[in-house]
Amino acid sequence: MAGMFLGSLVISRASDLVGRKRVFMFAAVTNLFLLVACLYCTNLQLMYVLCFLSGIGELTRLSVGYVYIIELFPKRAQDAAGVYFFLTTGIMFAYISLQFWFLTKKWQTNVYIALALSMMSVPCGLWVPESPHFYYAQMQFDQARAVLKQISATNNRGKPKVFKFKAEDELEMHSGKHCSESAKVKRISFNEQRSSGIRTSLQMIPS
Repeated sequence: MAGMFLGSLVISRASDLVGRKRVFMFAAVTNLFLLVACLYCTNLQLMYVLCFLSGIGELTRLSVGYVYIIELFPKRAQDAAGVYFFLTTGIMFAYISLQFWFLTKKWQTNVYIALALSMMSVPCGLWVPESPHFYYAQMQFDQARAVLKQISATNNRGKPKVFKFKAEDELEMHSGKHCSESAKVKRISFNEQRSSGIRTSLQMIPS
């Protein structure tokens, strides 16, 4: 719990700065080493440290992982995806409680299960792209469009749609420049629009 509390102070903000995927994948890979270390740890004080670090990883899975996966879904499916995410999490905690109550108190069994799931999640995470919402918030329209094209190609059997963001047109109208200008200039122009009350939500229009 201490790890989850202290991790909440920095993990969510870090995902806004460097990206959902980077933070999530770092936690996933680190979790593999922590799980192996727990299996072979024979020192109580060291086990406390490992549990503390595991708490930070659990916080990353619950907070950053949730936001990451939700942002990859279309708006109409986000509610269902969120319910499924927390439903599986609740079932997991219920299973662990019932296991220790009625079946066995050998915690190593749960570590082996978590290790197997982590080993599957790492290669899957490498295949999943970064959140398009993160790229959009960073004014990296080309990267956001590339991710949306990848998702569209998967959902439309290899026929990706061409996306253009409404914010790009607003930037062009406001600055009189094409949105291929530097990220710094785009961000300044975008912030000027936002302070003026211009709508800049994640909207796409066909080009």
